[in-house]
Amino acid sequence: MGSDIDGFAKLAQLNAEMIRASGVKRIISSCPECVRALKVDYPAHGIRLNVEVVHLAELMTNPKSLVSNAKGQVVTFHDPCRLGRHLGVYDAPRQVLEGLGYKVVEMRHTRRNAMCCGQWLDAL
Repeated sequence: MGSDIDGFAKLAQLNAEMIRASGVKRIISSCPECVRALKVDYPAHGIRLNVEVVHLAELMTNPKSLVSNAKGQVVTFHDPCRLGRHLGVYDAPRQVLEGLGYKVVEMRHTRRNAMCCGQWLDAL
């Protein structure tokens, strides 16, 4: 299988710029591939996010910290392909976040229209 290092670097740089511009301090993901990319692959290519990147399982080992700090904080949820498009699960993750006290705001591309995988490269 071939690799597209230049495409990855271009996409990673674009993502990093948007993440830094957003002012977020922590990224929480349920996707192990995404966490690895942000924590390992981006730095390996010289791309620093300057944010904490946490897998949901790591965060849930101490749910009190999640709940106690959640009230009123604004978050968004990225719909992963396999959970959303493949399984039709869109509302449950948002309901969990709202149940924890977060205010959920939607990104421009959500649910069936969420940008994922190679779609980002097409948008460049």
